[in-house]
Amino acid sequence: MLVWHSSGRMRHGHPWASGEDRHRLLVDWNAPRDHRNDEQTLVDRFRDWAVRQPDLIAADFGQTSLSYAQLDAATNRFACSLREEGVKRGDRVGLCVERGPGLVIGILSIWKAGAAYLPLDPKYPESRLQFMLEDAEVKCVLTDAVTRPQIERVCGTVRLVDIALHKSAEYAQSELPELPGSTDLAYMIYTSGSTGQPKAALLEHRGLVNVSEEQVRLFGAGPGHRVLQFSSPSFDAATFDLVMALGSGATLVLAEAESIRPGPPLAETLREKAISILTIPPSALGALSHTDLPSLKVIEPSTSARPW
Repeated sequence: MLVWHSSGRMRHGHPWASGEDRHRLLVDWNAPRDHRNDEQTLVDRFRDWAVRQPDLIAADFGQTSLSYAQLDAATNRFACSLREEGVKRGDRVGLCVERGPGLVIGILSIWKAGAAYLPLDPKYPESRLQFMLEDAEVKCVLTDAVTRPQIERVCGTVRLVDIALHKSAEYAQSELPELPGSTDLAYMIYTSGSTGQPKAALLEHRGLVNVSEEQVRLFGAGPGHRVLQFSSPSFDAATFDLVMALGSGATLVLAEAESIRPGPPLAETLREKAISILTIPPSALGALSHTDLPSLKVIEPSTSARPW
């Protein structure tokens, strides 16, 4: 087995690339395209759209929709309630909620409170969930009426916070005193553990900004586009759908898992919701053959996206 070093050489001493090629691969092709945005976070990009075009629809789920202004106000209030619960900058907060507005509200509120989120799938084995909660040292877990009975069995002494608290009018919609920085942790997602103990993959806010900017550049995402949140929240592809939409002024469309199963259910949702940008694995894409989807403009292949 070859072991790579940061010096760019293999252990036995042979260079893997010339100096010029190595610089091109590691520096030129990996540099941020816009250094002016090095200090931005997705919260900053989202709030910019909430100010510029507050009436744009940010999130769409069934018969419920939230404008950028409404989502900004709701997440400000819930971020304040999280801080009252003791959540502070740098903490980790578990997120175990149904698909729907609560998912978006939860993620943005955790970020606005300065914390990082850890998605928790209640269908995972209890031993895995317990390990994740302990390993991540979560401050609390956001849940809802449906998922609470499933997750509370493994939470132990970890406090549960009902996502419905975002409806509270006790907190002002004013500016929050402290927001996360670009180098702060945005989320933790654990590997499958198929080859051993699950390990947490960590992503900083500046990485999400880079992803959002590239999606805008490559796919032309922006106001008027509708992005389907296809993946399970426990996969990083779900976050990429969210940052593509909310970082560009587009609409994030959420649907129940049964409505986006590959085949006729997904095709019907794509058609009814006029989805224009879709991140989907090739296997699911194959089930959509010979389907008329006039609104669909961009399909991004994914190897890790699944809705259930």
